[in-house]
Amino acid sequence: ECLWFRRIWDGEEIERTIRTADALPIGDTYGELREYLQSLHPDLQNCVIYTRERDQFCEEPFVRLTTQEAKYAYFCREGQWFQIGITTAMDADYWTLDEVRRSLGYDGFNSAYKWEITTEGHCFEMDLIQNTAYFYFEKEISPGQIFTFDCRGARTGEEDWDGRTYRIAVSVLGDEKPFQVLEAESAVSDLDWGTDTFSFEDINADGYLDLNVLYYYGASGGTEARFVWSPSRGEFVRMPDVLENSNIVTYPETRRMNIHYHNSAGSGEDELYQWSGETDFELIRYQKYCWEDIIRDNIIEEFYYTKIISYDHGEEKLLTDYKYENSSDGFRYVSILYFLDVNWEHEVVVEGQEGPCALRYAQEKADSNGDEQTAGYLDYLFLFREDTCLISALPEQAAPAAYRDIVWEEETQRLVVEYEDGTCHCYRWSGAEFIPDTER
Repeated sequence: ECLWFRRIWDGEEIERTIRTADALPIGDTYGELREYLQSLHPDLQNCVIYTRERDQFCEEPFVRLTTQEAKYAYFCREGQWFQIGITTAMDADYWTLDEVRRSLGYDGFNSAYKWEITTEGHCFEMDLIQNTAYFYFEKEISPGQIFTFDCRGARTGEEDWDGRTYRIAVSVLGDEKPFQVLEAESAVSDLDWGTDTFSFEDINADGYLDLNVLYYYGASGGTEARFVWSPSRGEFVRMPDVLENSNIVTYPETRRMNIHYHNSAGSGEDELYQWSGETDFELIRYQKYCWEDIIRDNIIEEFYYTKIISYDHGEEKLLTDYKYENSSDGFRYVSILYFLDVNWEHEVVVEGQEGPCALRYAQEKADSNGDEQTAGYLDYLFLFREDTCLISALPEQAAPAAYRDIVWEEETQRLVVEYEDGTCHCYRWSGAEFIPDTER
């Protein structure tokens, strides 16, 4: 009737049992079976049901579930149902449950049903036999503003790769009637990926969480439908296709976001956007880069190509479009310019360079660890040739305050930066590079 095992593993007491069990009442759906198991285990946290045949309903499935106190498995062999119980805090990788499941012919690709209560209290259910999915969760999108999301999806086709169309009913917590119904597609059909279908982040850095619906994810990123909360309109607004890329990094201090397009391990493209208002944003910078190997006289030479374009209300300005040798210092610093605003630019003629050059100055606030009153500033200086090659960079020079005025002294080959606190810094051209001029 029962086999009982006890051992100590890495200082932890583990108990395992295998016993005969009453037959599970298999109804028309696995959801009904889960409800029965929930009556046996009121503290049920998750339940996964496996079948021997892919996407086929089975009256003798392998069931694995987790409660607050233990992990269990139910299976039928030669007409007799059994229960395996493991009372342990050890991670699932150390169970014997998966070994038993595989030995009985329920391999890992035949999971047909999953139900889970997440650590945040959200409810998730996906049934690959019925081709349905259900999510319910509550989310505080701003202090004191809590919404409920009732998400129901059905497969749009018969193939495994066909996605699901979700109907997302959004309500204020406590209200029975939704104030908005959204619609989004998702190609997520794997049970293990299901709980990642919906997520929240403040993508526009306005203090309100926004809704993301994962459509697809692979080795190079994926796509997500993004719904930004508009407090003035009292609803979620679907963002345009350009924001569907999952490789987005937001910068709350400046309300900017960078979108990365992955081409290969050594190449890609980036777009930097500036948010304004609740749902408006515009492109302010573009970058393309790649590493390239060229064989010359049986020697591999490595080159770094980068192109950076700045946009000011749609007006395009080319900052650099050049291929740098690996031995050059230019490529080390040129990408820094992608994230900086050029505050001042002047055409200059400097010693050692033929023709005019573009001298560019940029300033940003230093990392203040959240203390705005003690935040310092950093100066950056870049000198480009007429062919857009970066020939000199002086990055991250400490500055006492925000700049107020900038003067280029042609005769002394010196840049003078005056700050709002009345002090000045000077940067002098040495004939090969810019250096801080400590004599003035």
